[in-house]
Amino acid sequence: MVGSRALLGETITCPDCNQAFRPIPKNAEANEWSPADKMADKAKAFETVSIFFVFLGVVVMAFCFRSGEILSGLMSLGAFLSISLVLYLVGQVMHIRALVMRK
Repeated sequence: MVGSRALLGETITCPDCNQAFRPIPKNAEANEWSPADKMADKAKAFETVSIFFVFLGVVVMAFCFRSGEILSGLMSLGAFLSISLVLYLVGQVMHIRALVMRK
């Protein structure tokens, strides 16, 4: 051991338990996210946004029902639900692609 650092592959002794071991260096690439993990995170974001659009559609529909415009409330709910469905399906395709990238 040189100073307070051990050389790669050098056996050192633990000062507490007096057992000899070889330190294993951390792999810097292991801490980085793989492209598949990044893709899965993007897919989760798409699904979260789709849930937000469902909530937004229900709120707009409730406000339209309250003001007496039932037809426009139902049309806006349908628009928000269709946007939500498209975003959810895009998220699912991205999840499938992430799973394929992992294999």
